[in-house]
This record gives sequence, structure tokens and C-alpha cells, in this order.
Amino acid sequence: MKLHDLHVLMSVAQAGGMGKAAKLLNTTQSAVSRSISELEHAVGVRLLDRNERGVEPTAFGRALLDGGAAVFDELRKAVEQIDFLTDPTVGKVRAGGSSAIVESLFPIVIARLYRRHPKLCVEVQQFPSGAAMHQNLRERKVDFIVGRTPAGVDNDLVAESLLPEPIYVVVGQQNRWAARRRVKLAELMDDPWVLTPPEAAPRVIMEEMFRAHGLEVPSPTVVTSSIALMHALVVTGPFITILPNSVVRFRINKPPLAIVHMETKAVQPLNIVTLKGRSLSPSAQLFVDCLKEVVKPVVKAR
Repeated sequence: MKLHDLHVLMSVAQAGGMGKAAKLLNTTQSAVSRSISELEHAVGVRLLDRNERGVEPTAFGRALLDGGAAVFDELRKAVEQIDFLTDPTVGKVRAGGSSAIVESLFPIVIARLYRRHPKLCVEVQQFPSGAAMHQNLRERKVDFIVGRTPAGVDNDLVAESLLPEPIYVVVGQQNRWAARRRVKLAELMDDPWVLTPPEAAPRVIMEEMFRAHGLEVPSPTVVTSSIALMHALVVTGPFITILPNSVVRFRINKPPLAIVHMETKAVQPLNIVTLKGRSLSPSAQLFVDCLKEVVKPVVKAR
């Protein structure tokens, strides 16, 4: 089995056809077809099904593609290790997270890293849900993800607790609830809620809070995965939302929010999630270490 042929298979699966893959690889369609044939001969099974839409991996092809992704990921990390040993200030980090993390913690971490390692390249991907984050991690499109996982993680993933932080109900400074010393959850039933999509962690936590008190879950007035939009609506209007402490604390150059003093409190761990058995590259480890450094004062203050 040749690495070149494995790379061709991955390109065909990505492109959805041999002709498209040939253009992607700057080669001929016959060369692509020959590589696939040699690969199928080497493993003894059909790897691709041809249909009117192009080609799709068979079950055997999908298994080989999963292994191929791991092979090329390990090769990439080996090259990064060599680069890092040659010059520890260079390298690439591929970090993933929810919009809450990407818009609050990541800017602080990246700014601090840049001051120390200006040649370090950081690629950031923002995902709408935990399921999307985990799938991209499994496909090795990111080195790690930072997020909240209310239901835990599957056995092929490892979650390291970064920060067990409180989750707050927040409003604008002029909102009627901002000055109240103690607010019952039932009093917020009819307020205009701005919430994340149903599968996102803040939405799950909010619904669990209401159900735990025997209350019907309020219907949101606005549903969005954009933390920027949530912040803008809450600051300027009668809207109300739920946000983790890290978002409330680390939002840069944004008008402050008021925390509603509730009768109930929720705490949700913020985790660094990695693929089991897959070590971080030195560059990714730099990012993780800096992230822990940023949140350390918050952990100590608890």
C-alpha cells in the first residue's frame, strides 16, 4: 500500500468524483483511477461505489479513510515536531470551540500567545453544537476543542476539566431585574428569552433549571448561536439570556452585563476535549497551557 494512493483515495472521497479529484491533485483522471485500482488490489476489496452522482466510499473504503486520516495526521504532527525542535516559536494550532468560547476566551489566549510566539499560526473553527465539535475532532480537523459537554463525552474522547464555572442568567444594566436582590425562576417565565439552538449547552442547562423547579420551559423569543447578537440584544433591550461566567467575564470591549441574583445556581464544567490516544503537538500544547494560564485566576477565585 502506497501513501500516495491513500492520499488519492482521500481526495476522491472529498471531491466526490475522480475527475474532480484529478483537478484537485493537478493530475489526470486515468492516474487517479489507476491509484484507486492499485489500492483496491492491495486490500482485496472494493473501496468505492460508482453512481450517477459520482463516487461514494463503501464500508471498506470508509474504514480505510478513517485509518488514512489518522496516518496523515500523525505524519503532520511528526513534521510539526521537527519544526518545533528547530524553532519552538513556529508551528500551527487548530483549535475548535463554540461561539461562546471563540468570542470570549480565545481572543485573550491568542493575543497572549502572539506576544510570546509571533510566528505561531492559529486556525480557529467555530461549531454550533457539541456533536459538530466532536465529529470534527474525530475527523482530526482540529487538534482539540474547548466547550461544555452536559451529557459527557463518548469513550473515544477524553475531557479534561478546565474550569467548573457558574452559569448565570444575565440582563442589561437597565433591565428591571438588574437591581433585584433575589429573583425566583418562576418570575422570568414571561420575559423575552434569547437562547442558543436546542442542542447547545447553555440551552440544555436553562431547560434543566426550569424542569428541576417543576416549571414549564419558556419559549425563546430569539434563537441564535451568535454570542455577539445575544449580547447586543440583552444590553439594549428587555431581553434575558443565560451565559457562562467565562463569557460574562472575558468579553473584550463590550458593555457590561448584569447578573440576575437567582434562587438557584447552575455549574457546568468547561472542558478541553481531545481524541483518546492522540497526543497534542507541541504547538497545540502551547495553546492549551496558555488557556489554563488565562483561566487560572478565575479558578483560584472560586
